[in-house]
Amino acid sequence: MTRESRHRSLRFRAITAVVLAACALGMTTVEYFGVGGKHETEKERRNAEAGIATVVDTVLARYAVRRDDVRTWRATVGGAPGERWEQRVTVPPGFPGIEVNHEMSLLLAPFDAHVVATERTKEESVTMHIVRGGRTVRSVIFVTGSPDEQGRDRNPHP
Repeated sequence: MTRESRHRSLRFRAITAVVLAACALGMTTVEYFGVGGKHETEKERRNAEAGIATVVDTVLARYAVRRDDVRTWRATVGGAPGERWEQRVTVPPGFPGIEVNHEMSLLLAPFDAHVVATERTKEESVTMHIVRGGRTVRSVIFVTGSPDEQGRDRNPHP
């Protein structure tokens, strides 16, 4: 490699680094200031979150989840209540989690929300995080429990 080609290679790398840094700075600015984005009012946010809660309740009822099997609380952040709600739902083995995920995603679309699910096989749980506006507003944790633990025998399918 000649001295001239090495010089061109370094110049190309420097220009590429500057262009990438400018792009990153521009994207960060757009995201931070919400350029072109819609800013919603507090009332719109509360209405959307109420709609999301209704969707979750409707889907759980459709799949025969009793209210006794659901515990709901506000997640804490640094010892203080945060903005995200969490629910722990005890479900029987064979609960159709994929169907629930799909139905919930369809019903949440009008609220500009979607579901991101994670599974913990060892703990026999699936967590469905409901994301809206880039943040998780609700987490629904489905934990498998035997019918004996639940104190009843019922068909989990609608």
